[in-house]
Amino acid sequence: MSRASQARPPRGSTEIDGYFDSLIARVPDPAHPNGSTAATSSSLGAVHLAQLSTDLSVSVDDVVMYVLAWKLDAKVPMTISKEEWSYGLYNMRIHTLADLRAALPALRADVAAPPQFKAFYYFLFDWTRESAMARIIPNDVALVMWPLAFSSLRTPWAHFGDWMTYIETVYRKPVSRDLWRQTLEYTLVNPLAEDPNGAWPSAMDDFAEWLRKGKPTPVPPPSATAAPKGGSA
Repeated sequence: MSRASQARPPRGSTEIDGYFDSLIARVPDPAHPNGSTAATSSSLGAVHLAQLSTDLSVSVDDVVMYVLAWKLDAKVPMTISKEEWSYGLYNMRIHTLADLRAALPALRADVAAPPQFKAFYYFLFDWTRESAMARIIPNDVALVMWPLAFSSLRTPWAHFGDWMTYIETVYRKPVSRDLWRQTLEYTLVNPLAEDPNGAWPSAMDDFAEWLRKGKPTPVPPPSATAAPKGGSA
């Protein structure tokens, strides 16, 4: 929901706004000099979100933490601004930390529906980038985010485990936004039945070929510390 279409929170600090301020004040932020509390900060960073998850009695890696950021329309990667927090929670009729904790099951259920899941899935890539200018996410980040995202699907993707193995051991490169988004569409097809000359990104074509060949174990890349042939190190 865009900010323009949201109702404006009433003036004055509500209980949930007070929690936001106290979270920043009591949790040192390594991103600031000397690990200061950054009391004048207007955003929650990764260290604050970890504490928020603790206060909500969920894991920081629980998908609901990412669903919450999506619902708040968070724009900056791994950050929630004071305005996003105040507007978002007010329009969700959440006024206390207890209200937010009680809303978590509904947040999980909401993202499971296909239209909402697609929007959330697209958001997840953008919010977990290293910066707002980044066009890729590292391979290891994708390997964490894909299982987290697909854990919300009501119908599992039959080739999900194979895809993870392929991305980690064969593909081994950063994941672009296009590959991330196309992967969601790819879950709707049978890769073994696809036309090898189709319009999928090359990663999908290579994945299908890898499946047809029986999922061979790739040859590890040469070690950077290996001694050259014919001589000693």
